[in-house]
Amino acid sequence: MKFSGKIAGYFIILDVDWFKRINDLYGHPKGDQVLCAIAQTLQSFFSNIGVVGRFGGDEFVVFIHKPISLSHLEKILQDLEEQIHQIPCEKKIISCSIGVAPITSFSNVETLYHAADRYLYIAKEQGRNQFVIGDISNLQPTTV
Repeated sequence: MKFSGKIAGYFIILDVDWFKRINDLYGHPKGDQVLCAIAQTLQSFFSNIGVVGRFGGDEFVVFIHKPISLSHLEKILQDLEEQIHQIPCEKKIISCSIGVAPITSFSNVETLYHAADRYLYIAKEQGRNQFVIGDISNLQPTTV
Protein backbone atom coordinates (compact mmCIF):
# COMPACT_ATOMS: atom_id res chain seq x y z
CA MET A 1 0.00 0.00 0.00
CA LYS A 2 1.38 3.43 -0.94
CA PHE A 3 0.49 6.68 0.75
CA SER A 4 2.51 9.03 -1.49
CA GLY A 5 4.38 10.59 1.44
CA LYS A 6 1.18 11.67 3.16
CA ILE A 7 0.46 10.84 6.75
CA ALA A 8 -1.38 7.51 6.86
CA GLY A 9 -1.70 7.32 10.66
CA TYR A 10 0.35 7.78 13.80
CA PHE A 11 2.45 5.76 16.24
CA ILE A 12 2.14 7.00 19.82
CA ILE A 13 4.11 6.24 22.97
CA LEU A 14 2.57 7.35 26.26
CA ASP A 15 4.44 7.29 29.57
CA VAL A 16 2.75 7.94 32.93
CA ASP A 17 4.50 10.86 34.61
CA TRP A 18 6.19 10.06 37.92
CA PHE A 19 4.63 6.60 38.07
CA LYS A 20 7.23 5.31 40.55
CA ARG A 21 6.04 7.97 43.00
CA ILE A 22 2.49 6.65 42.72
CA ASN A 23 3.67 3.15 43.62
CA ASP A 24 5.91 4.46 46.41
CA LEU A 25 3.32 6.77 47.96
CA TYR A 26 0.13 4.75 47.54
CA GLY A 27 1.29 1.18 46.93
CA HIS A 28 1.43 -1.13 43.95
CA PRO A 29 -2.29 -2.02 44.04
CA LYS A 30 -3.11 1.69 43.53
CA GLY A 31 -0.49 1.87 40.78
CA ASP A 32 -2.12 -1.14 39.10
CA GLN A 33 -5.52 0.59 39.32
CA VAL A 34 -4.05 3.66 37.64
CA LEU A 35 -2.54 1.56 34.83
CA CYS A 36 -5.85 -0.26 34.27
CA ALA A 37 -7.72 3.05 34.17
CA ILE A 38 -5.26 4.47 31.65
CA ALA A 39 -5.57 1.35 29.49
CA GLN A 40 -9.37 1.64 29.54
CA THR A 41 -9.17 5.35 28.73
CA LEU A 42 -6.83 4.74 25.81
CA GLN A 43 -9.11 1.99 24.53
CA SER A 44 -12.13 4.29 24.70
CA PHE A 45 -10.31 7.00 22.74
CA PHE A 46 -8.62 4.90 20.08
CA SER A 47 -10.52 1.62 19.57
CA ASN A 48 -12.34 2.95 16.48
CA ILE A 49 -9.22 4.28 14.78
CA GLY A 50 -6.36 2.21 16.13
CA VAL A 51 -4.85 -0.46 18.32
CA VAL A 52 -3.75 0.06 21.93
CA GLY A 53 -1.15 -1.95 23.82
CA ARG A 54 0.90 -1.82 26.97
CA PHE A 55 4.56 -1.71 26.07
CA GLY A 56 5.80 -2.41 29.58
CA GLY A 57 5.85 -0.83 33.00
CA ASP A 58 4.01 2.45 32.69
CA GLU A 59 4.41 2.80 28.91
CA PHE A 60 1.61 2.32 26.42
CA VAL A 61 1.62 2.42 22.64
CA VAL A 62 -1.11 3.30 20.18
CA PHE A 63 -1.06 2.56 16.48
CA ILE A 64 -3.56 4.81 14.68
CA HIS A 65 -4.17 3.03 11.40
CA LYS A 66 -6.50 5.56 9.84
CA PRO A 67 -5.46 8.88 8.36
CA ILE A 68 -6.76 11.71 10.52
CA SER A 69 -5.92 15.38 10.37
CA LEU A 70 -3.31 16.87 12.64
CA SER A 71 -5.92 19.14 14.21
CA HIS A 72 -8.16 16.14 14.93
CA LEU A 73 -5.25 14.28 16.51
CA GLU A 74 -4.37 17.30 18.66
CA LYS A 75 -7.98 17.52 19.86
CA ILE A 76 -8.02 13.81 20.71
CA LEU A 77 -4.76 14.12 22.66
CA GLN A 78 -5.98 17.21 24.55
CA ASP A 79 -9.20 15.41 25.50
CA LEU A 80 -7.18 12.31 26.43
CA GLU A 81 -4.96 14.33 28.77
CA GLU A 82 -8.02 15.86 30.44
CA GLN A 83 -9.58 12.42 30.91
CA ILE A 84 -6.35 11.02 32.37
CA HIS A 85 -6.28 13.92 34.85
CA GLN A 86 -9.66 12.65 36.11
CA ILE A 87 -8.32 9.21 37.07
CA PRO A 88 -8.63 8.98 40.86
CA CYS A 89 -5.40 8.62 42.82
CA GLU A 90 -5.71 10.03 46.33
CA LYS A 91 -4.74 13.72 46.06
CA LYS A 92 -2.42 13.27 43.07
CA ILE A 93 -3.38 14.34 39.56
CA ILE A 94 -2.32 11.72 37.04
CA SER A 95 -0.59 13.04 33.94
CA CYS A 96 1.37 11.61 31.07
CA SER A 97 3.95 12.52 28.49
CA ILE A 98 3.25 11.55 24.90
CA GLY A 99 5.43 11.23 21.81
CA VAL A 100 3.80 10.90 18.40
CA ALA A 101 5.41 9.84 15.12
CA PRO A 102 3.49 10.24 11.87
CA ILE A 103 3.24 7.13 9.70
CA THR A 104 4.14 7.51 6.05
CA SER A 105 4.73 5.17 3.15
CA PHE A 106 8.37 4.74 4.14
CA SER A 107 7.77 4.16 7.86
CA ASN A 108 8.79 0.90 9.49
CA VAL A 109 8.31 -0.20 13.08
CA GLU A 110 11.86 0.57 14.19
CA THR A 111 11.79 4.05 12.65
CA LEU A 112 8.40 4.79 14.19
CA TYR A 113 9.38 3.54 17.64
CA HIS A 114 12.61 5.57 17.74
CA ALA A 115 10.88 8.69 16.45
CA ALA A 116 7.97 8.46 18.90
CA ASP A 117 10.41 7.73 21.73
CA ARG A 118 12.46 10.81 20.80
CA TYR A 119 9.31 12.97 20.86
CA LEU A 120 8.29 11.41 24.19
CA TYR A 121 11.58 12.47 25.72
CA ILE A 122 11.18 15.98 24.31
CA ALA A 123 7.79 16.14 26.06
CA LYS A 124 9.44 15.03 29.31
CA GLU A 125 12.31 17.51 28.95
CA GLN A 126 9.81 20.32 28.37
CA GLY A 127 8.10 19.64 31.69
CA ARG A 128 5.95 16.52 31.17
CA ASN A 129 2.13 16.50 31.07
CA GLN A 130 2.09 17.25 27.35
CA PHE A 131 2.40 15.73 23.91
CA VAL A 132 4.89 16.30 21.11
CA ILE A 133 3.92 15.40 17.57
CA GLY A 134 6.78 14.88 15.16
CA ASP A 135 6.99 16.59 11.82
CA ILE A 136 6.78 14.30 8.78
CA SER A 137 9.98 15.87 7.43
CA ASN A 138 11.90 14.57 10.49
CA LEU A 139 11.29 10.92 9.64
CA GLN A 140 13.92 9.39 7.44
CA PRO A 141 13.25 6.50 5.07
CA THR A 142 15.04 3.33 6.11
CA THR A 143 15.67 0.07 4.37
CA VAL A 144 14.91 -3.22 5.99
